[in-house]
Amino acid sequence: MIRQATFEDLPKMAATAREFYAASPTLADLQDQKFCETWQRLIETGIGVAFIEYVGDFIAGGIGAIVTSDPYGKTTIASEAFWFVSESSRGTLGMRLYKAFETWAKTQGVDSIQMIHLMDATGEKVRNLYLRMGYEPVEVRYQKRLN
Repeated sequence: MIRQATFEDLPKMAATAREFYAASPTLADLQDQKFCETWQRLIETGIGVAFIEYVGDFIAGGIGAIVTSDPYGKTTIASEAFWFVSESSRGTLGMRLYKAFETWAKTQGVDSIQMIHLMDATGEKVRNLYLRMGYEPVEVRYQKRLN
């Protein structure tokens, strides 16, 4: 059953996120403590929200977003910060997590959702999914590693 994440879930969320990071050539290493500290602070302040599903004692997947006011307008934006599903739990879980997040955003009066995708082997597939779901490309972010 999908539910909103709490502080107690954060260490297990970090473990699943680490698996996702390890599978991507474009992501840097994930530090569990930093992940937990960041998301505890975001959840405490009401800026961050995350939804998860357990399989037994393991978090099979999660989606998290940062909710802010548009710095140049009046709207509220929920910007995806992560969306991962463990390899062993892939199937319908990713979309069910997304639907829980979207439903929550609507009930909270969020005006728009912004989704992201990595520029790796799954990037084209995720981009096409977003387009089918009614998303429009808004901007592209570039990164240069210095260390």
